[in-house]
Amino acid sequence: MEELSWDARKSIVSSWSLIGSYNTITSISLVYLWLVYHFLPNFMSNRKPYKLTFIIRCYNIAQTAACLYFLWRAHSVGFSFRNTWKCIGTDGPLTKELMELNFIQYNFIVLRIIEYIETIFFCLRKKFEQASFLHVYHHISTVFILILFLRLSGGMMETFFGMINMVVHFIMYGYYFLSSFNQFRKFTNIIKPFLTIIQITQLTIILGHCIAAVLPGCSTIHWLFYLAIFNVIMLLSLFGHFYVKSFIKRKNN
Repeated sequence: MEELSWDARKSIVSSWSLIGSYNTITSISLVYLWLVYHFLPNFMSNRKPYKLTFIIRCYNIAQTAACLYFLWRAHSVGFSFRNTWKCIGTDGPLTKELMELNFIQYNFIVLRIIEYIETIFFCLRKKFEQASFLHVYHHISTVFILILFLRLSGGMMETFFGMINMVVHFIMYGYYFLSSFNQFRKFTNIIKPFLTIIQITQLTIILGHCIAAVLPGCSTIHWLFYLAIFNVIMLLSLFGHFYVKSFIKRKNN
C-alpha cells in the first residue's frame, strides 16, 4: 500500500471547501439557527402549512442511496466494523486507503450539513414541536465533532463515527420514506419506537469505542475523544428522556 505523509494530509483536508475553515460551518449553523428559531416561525405565523410530501420523499430516497453508496465505498477500501472498540492509533502510516476513508468521511459530513434542511421542512409544515432541542443539538453537535476529528486527526478509529452513523441513517431514511405512504403507516407505527432504540444503541457503541481510544497506550488525540464522550452522554440522556416521554409514559397513560 502506498503511504502518504500526515503533513500532506493536513493540506489536502484543508482544501475541502466546507471544512477548510471553521468559519464556514459556524456561519452555516448560525444561519440555520436564525431560520429555525426566528425567521421561519414569523414567516409561517399567518400561512398554512406547506405540503412537501413529494420533495421529502425524494430527499429521503436520496439520503438512503447516498448512505448505502458511501458504506459500499468504505468497505471496498478496507473499512471493517470488526475493528470496533479496538485501539488503532494515529502513529502508524497514512495509506491511500485511509485517505480515501477520510474523503468518504468528508462526504458524510456534507450529508449531515444537508440534513439541516430537515428542520426547515418541519417549520414549513408548521411542525415546530419537531424542531426540539434534541433535534437541533444532535444535528449541530454531530457536524462540529465530525469536522474536528477529520481536520485534526483522521485515523482509522475516527472514521468509525461516520460509518456507524451511515448505517443508522440508512435505516432511518428508509423508515421515513415508508412512513410517508398511508398503506405502510400501520407497519411504521409499530416499529417507530425501535428507531430511538437504534439511536441509543448506536450511541452506546460509540461510547465504548471512545473509551477504548483514551485507554493508556492508545496513541490517539485523547481530548477529542473526551469531547466525543461528553457529547455522547448528552445525547444518551436526551434520547433516553425522549423515549421515556414519547413511548413509555404515553403507553402507560
